[in-house]
Parts: sequence; structure tokens; C-alpha cells
Amino acid sequence: EIKEKKEKAATTSAHPFNPQETIDKYRKRVEELYSLIADDWLHENVEDGLISLKREPVTIREERLGEYKVDSLIITIDRNKILLKPYGTILIGTRGRIDISCRMRSGMFILTGENVKSPRAHIVVTVNGEKPRKSKEAEEPGNEVWKFVDRSGMMRYVSLDKNTFQQILMALMNG
Repeated sequence: EIKEKKEKAATTSAHPFNPQETIDKYRKRVEELYSLIADDWLHENVEDGLISLKREPVTIREERLGEYKVDSLIITIDRNKILLKPYGTILIGTRGRIDISCRMRSGMFILTGENVKSPRAHIVVTVNGEKPRKSKEAEEPGNEVWKFVDRSGMMRYVSLDKNTFQQILMALMNG
């Protein structure tokens, strides 16, 4: 009976969990963000010598994935060191998170749907056993983009571009 259940579960699962695939996707998404930062958003300042970028490997431990390495990114502006440190991928409400910190200030980037504006989009409501109603903002997995989590006031997600990223850096450095 147990063997039958196991076989049935294996055949009914459309996408069996593959830890290495999950790790590889996360590394790829982290790399995409770092490339935007280095090649687009801070490129001119790096070229001018005003900002330096350095990578250092960090070890992440996740229950279902085990231990794996991902690069962190250190952005140095004058005497300010801003650390982007990958946090993991098996999280509630997101398929990836990177923490950003400078001295005692911190924030986070998460992978979420392009149209998602706040954590409320991740809430699914079911009434009397009806089919669950998803938020209008909710999107199918795989269409995620990196967004900054703004915790001032009502928590909201901020789309990233050159201007918003530079504003985040300034806010972390200046408080």
C-alpha cells in the first residue's frame, strides 16, 4: 500500500522537486540582478572609480536544498560598504530573497510577480469550499522579477530600475 501511494505520487506530480534545478535557477536570478547593477545601474560610477564592486561567496543552508554557495555583492561608495547577501529560495511568498545592508540599516529584494505591489497579492481566499480566488495582482510562477520591499508605512514592493536602486543605496547610507 505504501509502495502504491509512493508510485502514484511520483506519476501524478507534474514537476517533481529537483533541488539542483532550484539552486541553479536561484543562482541565475541572483546573477541577473548583479548584472543589472554592474552593467546598467552603476556602470558609469564604477568606470569613473567612484564605486567599486566585489563578489564573495556565501554559503546558504536550506532544509530541502542542503548547503550551496552563491556570490554576495559588496558595493563600496567612499567609506560605505553595502552588502547584497543572498538569503535563499525556499520561502513563503517568494522564490528568492537577497538582503541588502549598510551599517545598521537593511532591506531586502524578493522575487515576485511583475504586477505584484504588496504582500496582499500572495493571499488566497476560499469561501465555503469554493474555488480559491486569487488576487488580481497574482501571477503564475516563472514570471518573477526582483523588487525591493519597502517597509516604511504599509509594506509595498518597489519595482527596480536605475533610479530606484540608487535611491535605495542613498537611503541605506544616509538613513
